[in-house]
Amino acid sequence: MAEAFEHLEDRHPPSKDVATAGRVRETGLRLQKEIEEVEATLRLEIEKTRLEIHGVEMRSTQAIHRQTLWIIGAVGAVASLIRLPEWFLTHLPPPLAQMPLRASASTSAEPAPPIDRSQSGGR
Repeated sequence: MAEAFEHLEDRHPPSKDVATAGRVRETGLRLQKEIEEVEATLRLEIEKTRLEIHGVEMRSTQAIHRQTLWIIGAVGAVASLIRLPEWFLTHLPPPLAQMPLRASASTSAEPAPPIDRSQSGGR
């Protein structure tokens, strides 16, 4: 008889070790609730990440636009500086050596004749 009880206990463990339908359902509901909480948390994190990525994209685009405008301005400034001597050469009067001197009212001195450098020893 003792062997029959041992054999019965082996085949059917005590009720504290056996999951009852109520406990299984309760555990399933608890796990389902935890899963839903984790899903909600993940959705919030994903949305925050999307917003952060969008902000980084906007700041990057604005920085690229600012740099492009700066480069265009710098190229324009360089081009203007290159053209400036040309403008001066075409719009300014000839150098003073080629301009006739005007006699002032206080002196009637004649301008000095130009120096002839062809006879000064090859210089």
